[in-house]
Amino acid sequence: MVVGDLMTEKVVFAREADTLDTLHEAMLDNRIRHLPVVNSDGEVVGIVSHRDLLGTMLSTQRKLPISEVNQTLRHMRADEIMSREVEVTDPSEPIREAGLKLLENQFGCLPVVEGLKLIGILTEADFVRYLCEQERTEEEIESGIRLRRQTKLA
Repeated sequence: MVVGDLMTEKVVFAREADTLDTLHEAMLDNRIRHLPVVNSDGEVVGIVSHRDLLGTMLSTQRKLPISEVNQTLRHMRADEIMSREVEVTDPSEPIREAGLKLLENQFGCLPVVEGLKLIGILTEADFVRYLCEQERTEEEIESGIRLRRQTKLA
């Protein structure tokens, strides 16, 4: 199995000039924790995590009165807080290797690229979803066996 089999293809992403309140809304609306940041050519240039946003909000809040925090977040941009050195993967990488990258580096996601262009994202949730689907299949098989056993005993 390779990354392309497991990745999420419909990626919510940000642009460098997007404001932090826009990023926050995108994360809330889509129930996600990571936003790859792309340039005008669709190439990954950074990533913003929910943790990055919270850290920025908290540090801003310490410096400013609450009345000014929201105004600041409307003017701060993704390129001011994004991580610029982003580990990526490609769709042909084996999922074991990609999973090890996530574990060893304590990443929550890996943007998936072809060349430099963003085509998907692989997250911890994708791995959990895959494992749950596998477990569900095993449980369904097991339930079928139990049902047959009960039928034979009756």
